[in-house]
Amino acid sequence: MKIYQLGHIGKFQFTHNEDYLVSEDAGRSRKVIAVMDGCSSGSDSHFASTLIGKLLRKIAKQEAYLEFALKKPKDIKAQ
Repeated sequence: MKIYQLGHIGKFQFTHNEDYLVSEDAGRSRKVIAVMDGCSSGSDSHFASTLIGKLLRKIAKQEAYLEFALKKPKDIKAQ
């Protein structure tokens, strides 16, 4: 499956995009896709959206490595 991504700086975001996008494989048949919306009026919203995004990416990679090491895919309903 192809996943297209588009990100741009918002109208009130002057220096950088404060949103964070995660698109990571979490095994053979699972994929984590998430968008964290950083608010332009917040003081540390970029930090919060980046932190949550990096944690989700880490969890997805751990799940993929665990599935690879055990040589058995995890059932989604068992989680």
